[in-house]
Amino acid sequence: AEALEDLLVNIKPDIIIHLAAQSRPDISLSRPLDTIKTNLLGTINIVNSNWVRNNRPWIINFSSSAVYGDIEWEEPVTEQSPTRPITTYGVSKLSAERYLHANHEGISTSLRLFNCSGPYKTKDLISDICKRLIFEDENNLKIGCLNTKRHFLHVSDVVEVIKRLLSIKKEERNKFNREFNLAPSHKNLNNVIEVIQEFENLIGHKVNIKKDKSLFRKKDESIIWGNSELLSNNLKWKSIKSIKDIIKDSYFYMQNLHKQNE
Repeated sequence: AEALEDLLVNIKPDIIIHLAAQSRPDISLSRPLDTIKTNLLGTINIVNSNWVRNNRPWIINFSSSAVYGDIEWEEPVTEQSPTRPITTYGVSKLSAERYLHANHEGISTSLRLFNCSGPYKTKDLISDICKRLIFEDENNLKIGCLNTKRHFLHVSDVVEVIKRLLSIKKEERNKFNREFNLAPSHKNLNNVIEVIQEFENLIGHKVNIKKDKSLFRKKDESIIWGNSELLSNNLKWKSIKSIKDIIKDSYFYMQNLHKQNE
């Protein structure tokens, strides 16, 4: 907390983009206390900083679709959908949101991020497939559950949201004093098989899928997709990149890493 205070005093930020987190739902199951300390207590430290209390910067907090959890996913969820997280990660993110919005006297924006992937991302479905095909075996692919469906968002579309938020004039910030879904603008869901097929199209051959029980998550939503119309309307933003773009950009990024390590 002291190091954070010193940093804030030196930088004097008008806007704080809060990305610090233990961001793995699976890790949160085996390390719940670490997850709570990092995600919730880390947020509390920011809000309770003397500098933040006195200067009230705009805090843009990255939250997660994991706050929704055990609900009906028949349609893309909105910000009014129930929040019933099923992992410690989801609980920590929802708790951090609520603490922030209840206690910060400045503008607070929580962005509930949906399945962001792309270059530089690690430890998610797409980056894991890239790693296994490039670093391990391009013909055989170990995989966990094949039936989950996700709403994939390219990291560059997320960057565009941040750029637009940072361009908002001070007098217009108040309308962002709430939580928003940050999900793709389209309604295209992809299951794991469809993702693998896109990889096969990219690399030019079929892969042998080997189900690996060790890769199954104990707790996982069967479907995750979101409605981001509220954010889109306020920012005049729409996502651009498709699942093909995400896979292509992720694969070539990982391929370049592999060449550098040879």
